[in-house]
Amino acid sequence: MKVKILPGLNNSGADHWQSIWEKKYGFERVQQDDWKQPKYNEWEKNLIDNLQRENDKNIILIAHSLGCLLTAKAITKIEDYVKAIFLVAPPDTSRDIFPKEINSFNNLPNKTLGVPGILVYSEDDQYASAEYSLKQAKNWGLQAVSVGKRGHINSDSNIENWDQGYEIFQKLLINEER
Repeated sequence: MKVKILPGLNNSGADHWQSIWEKKYGFERVQQDDWKQPKYNEWEKNLIDNLQRENDKNIILIAHSLGCLLTAKAITKIEDYVKAIFLVAPPDTSRDIFPKEINSFNNLPNKTLGVPGILVYSEDDQYASAEYSLKQAKNWGLQAVSVGKRGHINSDSNIENWDQGYEIFQKLLINEER
């Protein structure tokens, strides 16, 4: 089993829990050519190419923010490689705060993604309401888990290596081993 990290807009800096997990647990980041002005088709191609090179059917994706939208939109093209998904703080593209210049990440699927997983959300995320997150989890067939008030669950949330999130991730692993 391999675990891949899918950061969002501007990548995940050294203080972001994804970067900490990458170093601490040996997870691998899926690199993108342009983290600041992402284009969905380019990000999707990089993700598909990365997974195809692995030629592994047991990959778990850990996505944050825009990485969640990438995962949801690309799932029909990558589902043969993906065993489970762990989506953290997927943004609501209809919110005014969502950058309009990256609208290629709009038009998300409105049905089950066909892959087991967990969607983790915060009660006070400026990029998505709790209601939106619960609706997306239900639509996508994922378990929804609230972590309370943690903002966008990023470096600004002061969660350091985010032990709470890793415990939730461990539950996903345990469920997938059954």
